[in-house]
Order: sequence, then structure tokens, then C-alpha cells
Amino acid sequence: MIPNNLRPYVQVGANKRSQFQELVDDFFNDFDFHLWLRGQPGVGKTYYTKRAADKAGVVLVHIEGMATRWLFLKKMAVYLHQAGWPDPNNMPKNFNPKKLPKVCVYMDDCSSIFKSDFIDTLKIALEEDESDKLTYNTSLGGQYKQCEPHEKEAIDHFKNIKDPGFEMDFYGRVKFIFTMNHALHDEADLKAYKKKMGLKASKSTVDKIEEQAALGTRMQYQDLHMSKDEYWGWIADVVLNTNACAGATNKNKEEMLSWLYDNWPNLREHSVRFVVQKMWKDLNKSKSRKNHDYKSRWMNAIKVTA
Repeated sequence: MIPNNLRPYVQVGANKRSQFQELVDDFFNDFDFHLWLRGQPGVGKTYYTKRAADKAGVVLVHIEGMATRWLFLKKMAVYLHQAGWPDPNNMPKNFNPKKLPKVCVYMDDCSSIFKSDFIDTLKIALEEDESDKLTYNTSLGGQYKQCEPHEKEAIDHFKNIKDPGFEMDFYGRVKFIFTMNHALHDEADLKAYKKKMGLKASKSTVDKIEEQAALGTRMQYQDLHMSKDEYWGWIADVVLNTNACAGATNKNKEEMLSWLYDNWPNLREHSVRFVVQKMWKDLNKSKSRKNHDYKSRWMNAIKVTA
């Protein structure tokens, strides 16, 4: 039921998915670089990253959505404290950082990192040769008072004796992986913008591009952004070639995928989750419930236009 002209995109999607998985596997196996992967949501990136971390025995600190810089910092303090990070003011004798567990900070579609204070913090953290640490060099005030007891305990563990705030050294045992919908600007983007705008170039825009370019130099960057057909092909590959829709026949799968493609521009969501939890759930119910019109229920997912 999938038109012949679309079938090649299933393989294209499979290739994209394989490329993503290889990049994530290399990251966890080598664990000697930071990684930024750009691509659309809803294709299983979070699921695979979590599974790869678990397989590699790496502690995963999952930061997602609109997490603030403060939430990120206190969460890191809690995780590193629990993972056995030493008190920086009372370092144990014969300390061997290689005995610490590997910790991966997983920034998952976390667009709030582009705020200037957050991105500055990340630039320091990702600079392995000169810093390789997280620093909060501001006096602890109302935010600290609102922390849970276990959060205060962790922050206190990393407090500076002489300076305000707290600091967490990574000792080479912490790496970052970003799976983002957003591309990172680079030096070429900055040059192109300045050439286009000339004297009219906005300082705030220039600063924004420079900050992102500086972040990008500290990690490996891979752009996996897809066209509509490639995006559909990735979802189709998961639906057809994994057990995502358990119990579905190949005919069921092709019917769902054909409908998904035909209605793509008007759907509120494009994801494996939508196919599994909405489309297949409705179709599967129709097999045992008389008069269960699954197609009309699918139509409810289409955006209403004025």
C-alpha cells in the first residue's frame, strides 16, 4: 500500500537512523569528545541514547525542555555528589579520577541553553584543556533556600571556601551529548551575516552567532536534519522493521504509513510515538470492537484551519 515512489525513502530513513546510532555508539564507546546532533524530534533519539548509555555503563544526567541554568547546575551537583565526586576543599590522598564513574550530560531538545548566561556556563564546561568544570560564581541566595535538603547537601559539598558559589571539576570523566532541533551557527554564518548587513549588523545578533560558534568549536557537530520524505522514511523504517507496533501486520503498517504521508502537512505531530500510540492503538481496537471507526479517529489529529 506504500506507493513505489516512496519505498526508497524507507531505506534512506534506515540509513539516517543507522548513522545516528553509530554516532551515539561511538560517543559512548570512545568517551573522549562532546557531541551535538541536530535532527527532528519524534524518531526515537532519546530512547536510543538512554539505552546506549545504559549499555556502556555510563551515568546519564538527562536535561530536557526549558530547563533553567540553575536547575541544570543543581541537578549536576546532585548527580556528581551521588557518583562519588570528592570534596574539592578536602581532596583525598592518592585521588585517582579514573576510579570515578563516567557521567554523560544529555541535553535533549533543551533550547534554553541559548540564553547567554547558560551558553557561557557551557562554554567553560566544554573547554576540556583549560577548564573542564562547572562554575557558579554567584552568592547563593533565594534559589538555594528553596532547594530540597538533598540538593543543599550536594551544593554544600562543592561550595568554594574563599569565593561565592560552588564549582564542580569534571576530572575528564564528564562528557556532553546534545540532541537538538536547532542548528549551531559557525564562523561562516558570522562572516555571511556581516557581509550581508554591513554597518547595519546588529550587535546582539553578532554576539549570538559568536557564542554559538564558540560552543561548536568545543565539540563534534553532525547535522542530521531531514527533508519531509527522509523524515517520513525514518519513521517508516522504525514502524516496518522493529517491534514498535507489536501485533501489527505488514498490511496494517503500510496502511498507517501511507495515511501518515498523505496527511503529513496537516498533522499536529510527526513521530513514531504518534503512529504507535495513536494510529496503531485505534486500528488495533477496530479488530475487536464492532463499529470502531479508526480512520475517523485518525482524522481528529488533523489541524483545523479557519
